[in-house]
Amino acid sequence: MTKHKKLATIDAIRCLLLEKYLPGDCLSEAKIEVDLAETYALEVSRSPIRLALNALESERLLVIKPQQGTIVRYITPDEVAEIHSARLANELWCVGKLAKAIASGEVVDFTLVDSILADMKAIAIKRKRSDEDRSIFKMSTPVRD
Repeated sequence: MTKHKKLATIDAIRCLLLEKYLPGDCLSEAKIEVDLAETYALEVSRSPIRLALNALESERLLVIKPQQGTIVRYITPDEVAEIHSARLANELWCVGKLAKAIASGEVVDFTLVDSILADMKAIAIKRKRSDEDRSIFKMSTPVRD
């Protein structure tokens, strides 16, 4: 498997975690294989899926229990706060670097930034639709996103 396909598999499963699967869901490699094909037209065998699940477990998005299965992890309020703080620090650092580059007259290419923002907007729109469909779940779950 190429590095690109491995990363694409990890990213696609990460998107499924955001868009389709809920905390506490028990996932099987077979289910993920079908969902990747249906949702992203990504044909991947179970071995690369297993590798991707291990990578996502190391990111603390999943819990893999031998002989039991893979479970989507709940994210605690403290983890949400920690992620928010890290993201804010990262964004402030990026804005500072960008401001220095612009102030020094450096040419800044925003093509990649525009592409990333378009992708983020598309995911947010999908998630909003998904959240509306799952309003009952939101009332009974402590922290989901």
